[in-house]
Amino acid sequence: MQAEKLIIVTGGAGFIGSHTVLELLKDGYNVLAIDNLSNSYMQTILNIKILHDSFSNRSVFHFIKGDIMNIAALEISILRFLKEHRFQRVDAAIHFAGLKSVPESFEKPELYWDTNVVGTLRVIQLVQRFFCPFFIFSSSCTVYGNQIGSLIDENTPLKPINPYGYTKYAVESLLATYSNTHSTFNYTSLRYFNPLGAHPSRLLGDRPKSAFRNLIPILYDSYKKKKTIKIYGDKFPTTDGTCVRDYLHVMDLAKAHVMALNHNFSTNQALDLNVNLGTGRGYTVLEVVRMFESLVGDKLNLEIVEARTGEAYAAVANPHKAKEILGWQAELSLLQMIKDHLEFMKETSLEN
Repeated sequence: MQAEKLIIVTGGAGFIGSHTVLELLKDGYNVLAIDNLSNSYMQTILNIKILHDSFSNRSVFHFIKGDIMNIAALEISILRFLKEHRFQRVDAAIHFAGLKSVPESFEKPELYWDTNVVGTLRVIQLVQRFFCPFFIFSSSCTVYGNQIGSLIDENTPLKPINPYGYTKYAVESLLATYSNTHSTFNYTSLRYFNPLGAHPSRLLGDRPKSAFRNLIPILYDSYKKKKTIKIYGDKFPTTDGTCVRDYLHVMDLAKAHVMALNHNFSTNQALDLNVNLGTGRGYTVLEVVRMFESLVGDKLNLEIVEARTGEAYAAVANPHKAKEILGWQAELSLLQMIKDHLEFMKETSLEN
C-alpha cells in the first residue's frame, strides 16, 4: 500500500520538487522533503501543508531544512524522523537538489561538479543506508546538446555543450555504474525538456530567490517592470531564427514522477531507465513571446543580442518511451502554462 511507503524528495521546496511532493501526497505516499532553501522559500513548504490538509488520505508530510553537501547532519535528521514516525526504511528517493543555470555553470564549473555530481553520489550513498531500492533522478535535455531537424529520443547520442549539461551526463553515468555494482539499487533518469506553469491553486509556482531562468517568468518580470527583454540570437536555423524549445507544464511533469514511481513499485525488478519528458512540439522564443503578448494585451520591448555560449538552439522531445513504459503523456498546452504562471504571479506575495 502506498500509505506505507516513504519517499525522500531532495529539493522539495523548488519549482518542480514542490509540485511533485504534492502529487505524491495526493497519491497517498508519505513524503520527507529536504531543501536548504537557498533558492526557494519556506512559504512553499507551508503552502504544501495547506494543500495536503485538504486531502482525504492520511499520508505523512515532513520537511527537513538540510543540505546535500552536509550528509552527516542530514543522516541524523532522517534517523530522527524515521524513529518518530516508526518507518523502517526509505522506499524510494527522488533527487531534484542541485544547481541548474547554464550561464552560471560556465562561471563556476567547479561548484557545479561538486554540487551536482559529488552531491548526488552522497545522496545515493545516504539513501542506500536506509535500504532504498529505487532512485529517480532529475536529469535534463541538456545531455543531448544541439539536435536540430528531428525529435530527440533516448537513443540520440549524448553530446552536452555546457558544464551544466556535462554534470547531468556525468550523474547518469554514475547511476549506471552504481547500479551495475549494487544489485539492490535501481534508477530512473527523467530527462526534462522545459518546464513552465504553476499549480491551479496558485499556491505553488516558479519563484526562485535568484534571477529568473525560465522564459515565462523572465517575460512577466520584464513586462511588469517595463524592462527591455533580451532575445539571445536570431540567426539559428529555425523558422524565425530564435531558439526552439519543447515546453512542458509542471503539473504534467510532477505526475510523470508519480507514474515512474508507481511503475517501479509495480514491476519490482531491475528498472534502469532513461526517459524523455516532453510534449513533442517545439516553439520558438518569438512564438512564445507573441503568445504571452496576446494574453497580457500589450507589446513587449525586445532587443536581439548575441547568442549565449553553450546554449542549445533546438531541443524537442520524442516522448514515445514515456507513454509506452510509464503510461504518461503531456496533456496541458503552452497557452495553459502561460496562463497559469500569470495567475500565480498575480497572486503571489513573494518578492524576488
